[in-house]
Amino acid sequence: MKKKRIVFIVILLIVFSVPHIHSQSTKEELVNDIRIKCHKINSELNSYTEKVVRWDAGASYWNSTNYTGYLDASKQVVLLKFSHGEEGYWSHYEYYFANGEIVFIFIHSGEPDGTEKQESVYFWNKEIIQAYLKQKPSNERPIDDLEEKPNNEIMARVGESTEMFLRGVDTELRNFHDALSQLPEPVMLLLNKDSKVIAHAVADINGDSVDEYIVATGLDPNDSEWKEDRDRKLFIIIKKGESYVVHSTNSLVVLCSSCGGAFGDPFSGIETGTKWFRISHYGGSRIRWGRSYKFGYSRKYDQWQLIEANEGSHDSFDETKSEDATFKPPKDFGMINFEDFDPFDYLGKGIK
Repeated sequence: MKKKRIVFIVILLIVFSVPHIHSQSTKEELVNDIRIKCHKINSELNSYTEKVVRWDAGASYWNSTNYTGYLDASKQVVLLKFSHGEEGYWSHYEYYFANGEIVFIFIHSGEPDGTEKQESVYFWNKEIIQAYLKQKPSNERPIDDLEEKPNNEIMARVGESTEMFLRGVDTELRNFHDALSQLPEPVMLLLNKDSKVIAHAVADINGDSVDEYIVATGLDPNDSEWKEDRDRKLFIIIKKGESYVVHSTNSLVVLCSSCGGAFGDPFSGIETGTKWFRISHYGGSRIRWGRSYKFGYSRKYDQWQLIEANEGSHDSFDETKSEDATFKPPKDFGMINFEDFDPFDYLGKGIK
């Protein structure tokens, strides 16, 4: 059995070239600080939101990638795990982040027989690297494996590493977020086959710590009979056990594509929060108007109900001419379930 090779590559080696700015002790302190952050992330994984998604690479080198991401309360990625493999050769990656910046990369790779493995560890500090690149010291102090190289080659190698790593990190993060934003196939199967998804949101809108899907659909513009998208529908899809089911729908809450007048499609999108979601519109020509409707979850009735409506308008040529109104229950309307809501007929309606 071949001896396991462990290769430690410390990107902070660049500080050796700038002793008057970053001493050896500073480098060690930075590395230790990164270690502490990584250990803290691993010890607190249960406190983060775990997202497991699959990214389809199409015809690229990797057919697909399975990502496991851990997100903090602000939805920033703190740890991203994934693997790549080709004909038995594989590499497992772990990217650690602090305040949105990469700080540590761990790569574990192996060969088909599984006997040879390599681990690469990168301690990363973007600010230090940038400081070094800007400093451009005049001396030719050697750096690690560039022991006999002149300073200009050292600079070139550091620059290449910086570009390569940041490009790789950005690519994997983008792929993860792209996969995260895609609707799972079981959810897609619940939608109308002759429609397209025009917007969707994923959030815990009933407080059960499991994400629900709010999906707006409309007619497919590739349909030869398509003229005007008046057949829009909003779905709330929840997870029950291992399956997805449609909880409720509404065919009126999302306005048609031509309902914005000269402004065009007035649908502005879906906003979400814990136990609520909001649907917004904006349209008009000279007189611009806006409407938004917020629905909150009632555990008692297992329904999302209208809890706030905002309607307003203003003259785009005269900002002094504007009207805004906010309506709330029980004064302006009673209990109106999402599936019964009509944006043109809700005031004074509902059970009080």
